Amino acid sequence: MKKSIVLILLLLSTLKIMAQLTEQPSFRKAKPWWIDDVRVNFVITLREKTDILVYISGSYAFNEKTYLEYQSPVTGNVEKLFLRESQRMYNERALQLARYGYHVILLEFPPLPEGVTKIDLISKRPKVFGISIKQVDYEEGDMLYLKYQ
Repeated sequence: MKKSIVLILLLLSTLKIMAQLTEQPSFRKAKPWWIDDVRVNFVITLREKTDILVYISGSYAFNEKTYLEYQSPVTGNVEKLFLRESQRMYNERALQLARYGYHVILLEFPPLPEGVTKIDLISKRPKVFGISIKQVDYEEGDMLYLKYQ
């Protein structure tokens, strides 16, 4: 008798759990905190550094382990440039974007070699793969503007 009661209770609890799993929520789920919307605004390479301005919605973790990865146009090997400095921006545009949940971060790396056409920004959060860049030379010759496409 006790075994049959235990089996019936077990069956009922299993059916209740299955019913809860199949219920559709009646509310719209918010985007999970770990999913980032990342937009690269620009990449500028000077002789002494490379600056990347990113807009990020969600969490981010830029630190000494953050790096740019690219294929060397000379050797063909995959190479890395590690982050020198990151700075959160507080200018007028950054404050406007903050109202929509975006952080505006300026990242500084060592200079990219000439001829690089694609980079990956690797960090714990976020990771941005396949940033295609178009090189435009200025008359001064000391600055390359690499536009995000």
